[in-house]
Amino acid sequence: MPFAAESTPRAAPATPSAELVLHTASADALIDRFTRLGYSYEGVVEDDEAVPRIRVLSIPPDIADVEPVADRKHLFFRILLPLVLRENDRILAERHEIQVMEALSAGDPESLRPERRARLETLLSRYEVDEPDFETLLRRADVIPPSLALAQAAIESGWGTSRFAREGNALYGQITTAADSLISQRDVPGQPRRYAAFGDVADATISYMRNLNTHPAYRDMRALRASLMAEGEPVSGVRLAEGLLRYSERGADYVDFVQTMIRSNDLHMADAARLSHRTQLAETPDDRPMD
Repeated sequence: MPFAAESTPRAAPATPSAELVLHTASADALIDRFTRLGYSYEGVVEDDEAVPRIRVLSIPPDIADVEPVADRKHLFFRILLPLVLRENDRILAERHEIQVMEALSAGDPESLRPERRARLETLLSRYEVDEPDFETLLRRADVIPPSLALAQAAIESGWGTSRFAREGNALYGQITTAADSLISQRDVPGQPRRYAAFGDVADATISYMRNLNTHPAYRDMRALRASLMAEGEPVSGVRLAEGLLRYSERGADYVDFVQTMIRSNDLHMADAARLSHRTQLAETPDDRPMD
């Protein structure tokens, strides 16, 4: 089972942006809305089209009925990709802030102006770094390849069809000790495994990415990411999966499964995706609620 947060995962504060929020009554209605937006998974990965700034609140309850299977997978990817890209953009902005503060202070946080020092304290808290250490902070404030996030979401949620995904937008199998959680019915009696529930799939995605960037279990992943960047090598989902031996009790078999999921679905192509610069709310001609 996935190894995740030992307490309720804390989602990072949402950054205000012009995005279209979509309520999903059915898979067909969501597919229709995506079509009217000109948003297709093939267009993104094959034709380098920008991803619209949208936030789908939940996986359609009838996603399992979408046929053929390729269409079901592409719908799942289209739901999650904007959320992963949006959070990566926020992380990159914070990473830039940290780099600026490091340069201004010549590595000495005490020399920063009070307002910058206060901002640094906020970032240290968000990334769970105890001391003002720029190296550690930069190792944590970095992006997660979309290919990795999409693959793990598909695996952990059964392509959005699991009970936890349907009842609590839990797509990544994050464990919690909170009382208001989803309880597995397959565990040893008296020792239930609790899974974190979220208000929407965006919150689940934010929490998952924060978990990879802060939890001690994924220190190897962060070290591998930093090493690849230092060597000028691509930071791919397949490579970073090597650092997730502790994400699941399956260990190396789980890593192989994630890598196979990425390769078999050509998810590496999603790593080059980018969000649209358009103000989606203002430029979407059809804002009718979905059926």
